[in-house]
Amino acid sequence: MSKNPRLQVPCSSENTTTYKIDRLDMASGADNIPHELLANIGNRLNTKTDVSRFRAVCKSWRSSIPPFKNLLQLPSEVWFAVGEDGIDSYCVGFTLVESAVYHIAPPADDDPRKRGWLINVKEVGTDQLSEQPTHRMLHPLSRLFGGQPKSLPKVFNLMEFRVFEVAKMYSLVYDHEMPDDHLKVAASLNLDFPAVMAIDPFGTLYYGELGGDVVECINFPLKLDDLYPGFQDVIFYKGRFCAVCRDGRSVGVDSCLNTELIASPLATSSCHDDKRKKKLVESLGELLLVDMYLYGKPLDFTFEIFKLDAHKKQWAKLEAQALDDRILVLGDDGCYSLSARDFPGVEGRCIYFKEASYKCNELENMSGEIAVYSLDSGRVSQITDFPGLNIFCPPTTWRWRIMNKAARKRKMW
Repeated sequence: MSKNPRLQVPCSSENTTTYKIDRLDMASGADNIPHELLANIGNRLNTKTDVSRFRAVCKSWRSSIPPFKNLLQLPSEVWFAVGEDGIDSYCVGFTLVESAVYHIAPPADDDPRKRGWLINVKEVGTDQLSEQPTHRMLHPLSRLFGGQPKSLPKVFNLMEFRVFEVAKMYSLVYDHEMPDDHLKVAASLNLDFPAVMAIDPFGTLYYGELGGDVVECINFPLKLDDLYPGFQDVIFYKGRFCAVCRDGRSVGVDSCLNTELIASPLATSSCHDDKRKKKLVESLGELLLVDMYLYGKPLDFTFEIFKLDAHKKQWAKLEAQALDDRILVLGDDGCYSLSARDFPGVEGRCIYFKEASYKCNELENMSGEIAVYSLDSGRVSQITDFPGLNIFCPPTTWRWRIMNKAARKRKMW
């Protein structure tokens, strides 16, 4: 029996990964901890990573708590009645899929100059032979990374790393594979508020209740006096959904479906400026709004960050210094915040994003489409020009496939 739990990747499937954790032979003291105490500790573990590492210690620890299981099981089939103002409406079906972003960090006693990387993993089913979950590795930033890295190692020894869950993200996919680029979605798996909220390509807000095999999403009536121009992003934050329009105006929807204006429009934003995009991200318990302009040359790009002032119901602009060591990652399926201290050599007060005007390099590792915006200097850098900024891919032998052109052009809307 191996002394370390090992994460094994079978060769049988090109795009799936089976995680198998072997028993860890620990010191005899691990078996002497009272079962009641183990169960009490286990009940306080709320992520799959923590539960898996706990159960991997030894046989008694494994038997003290069951494997991690979401209170609500995904995927769920989601149907939308699509169409702007009822014109040319039709129904479209998707599958709601959850993925998790992990920070894979070196051991605490390792060289402090070493740093880990980010991966995004989603569960895609169960292997019929081993009855173990099968997973697909995604890129933490872009949907355009198709499949898994070509040189993905066959085995990960999780005891050689520290593993931290950074964020949960959700996407709506069709044909069992392709996420829809035109939909924004947020989900709550809380049993007190099991729901999904999505935004279609026309900026319309949809709502559906989770719990069954099929979720019917309806056009959500805001029941507010003002008109809301084109919603652009939605997030589940502190027990309710928060959605932002292209002018910065934002609403909150609670479990009773009560709707509240939580922020008025930005003073500097025009609701008719389609070149500006809004993203919502939670950072250290606060709700941030990123207002970005990504047209023209990279030198013309601008980013502004605002923090929600719940009492004044407005977005307060933040200066670069206010972000301290924070790193904001603006992904296709969601946004999240990191600490630069966890990535030695990377400075804080920056934003990672996908920049479509950059071209993929000949190695097809897709880093050519990833850029970093420094809030201090106001400059955009391509990570292929500054490899030290890359927090996504581990060894350079890992090469991400690019989604084929035919798949990238497919549209449902």
